Amino acid sequence: MIQTSVMSWGGSAHWLECPRHRRRPVPKPSLISHGMQRLIRRYLGVSACLLAGALAAAPASAADDRWVMTLSWSPQYCEQHKASTEPQCTGEFYLVNFGLQAARKVGDAALGDSCPNVELPVTEEDRWMWTVPNRQRIRYIWYQQGACTELGLAAYYAKMDYASRRVELPPEFAGIERRASLRSADVKASFLAMNANMSDDSIELECEARWLSEVHVCFDAEMQFVQCPKKGNCPEQIWLRPLRPDRKGAGTEIFR
Repeated sequence: MIQTSVMSWGGSAHWLECPRHRRRPVPKPSLISHGMQRLIRRYLGVSACLLAGALAAAPASAADDRWVMTLSWSPQYCEQHKASTEPQCTGEFYLVNFGLQAARKVGDAALGDSCPNVELPVTEEDRWMWTVPNRQRIRYIWYQQGACTELGLAAYYAKMDYASRRVELPPEFAGIERRASLRSADVKASFLAMNANMSDDSIELECEARWLSEVHVCFDAEMQFVQCPKKGNCPEQIWLRPLRPDRKGAGTEIFR
């Protein structure tokens, strides 16, 4: 067996056990020595193994252009950020856009790591508040996600805003005033009922313990619903944290 290291998608290395290449006749003339023949066979065997490993490590091309929109369940987010003075936590908000992230490395920077330092002007922040009612999160979205896409400020915001408008939110998730216990499958079914062409695998749920924290909706390059690149972590039975009573009817008038 020949052991060789192959870099997988994402940068980690793994080992492949490659069988020795079967002994096959090498074309005449016999000017090639037996030692050179063995070397050629060994080289061809390792090359074939490396190629197979590289193909296995690379993602499918269909996955290269996927986008993942995050919808934050505001009551849960604000429970974890009790000191927040952002409109998301001072007003009556439920599911809100929390960013649009490409599912692959784009350009020279990996998403969430060393994005180009392209400034986000305050005037742009103000405009984005209509889509993401959380200024702190807006900065995170741009500097950790948007700047890596090479779309530019205007184009990235337009894409993120379009993703928000592309998804119809189930009305039953607005106005929740007490803790709700429901099945993850029922949450997905509510979205499927509201959105034509959305499939069960194009929406995934993220939880903190049993509390719903985020809904992920996945798109292809044309912003059509597509299978998500990663499964959610929610159990079968989950809880929805209710809106705090003092937030009912507060704050949202600035976005109307």
